Amino acid sequence: MKSRPDCIPCYLKQVLFTTYEVTDNPSEIWKVLVESAKIIPQLSMNSSPAENSTYMIWKVNEILGCKDPFAEKKKFYNKKALSMYPELTKIVGNSKDKLEASAKLAVVGNIIDLGISADIDIERTI
Repeated sequence: MKSRPDCIPCYLKQVLFTTYEVTDNPSEIWKVLVESAKIIPQLSMNSSPAENSTYMIWKVNEILGCKDPFAEKKKFYNKKALSMYPELTKIVGNSKDKLEASAKLAVVGNIIDLGISADIDIERTI
């Protein structure tokens, strides 16, 4: 999938979302937004939206001096997933179609995208 001009507002939304993980200072948020926006002309519409948003987030991390703004949330979700592992194993084990059940659970894992949404109700999604 190639990027389109209407992807740009989403890139900027991700910039803001990521920045809020590190600071709530309005002047710092503004600085990150303005500086990140400067790379928009360098993005290729032939690249995927995911690739372009990665460049945007790398710029945010550089400006903020923070290698991984979502490090704590990643730890939280990894711990949560590990605590659910025995239950998830039972779901797959008790399923008539183990491959389908495994694939559906993998999809649930893929919805955990901290650059887009911070609150994921894993249990409800399962």
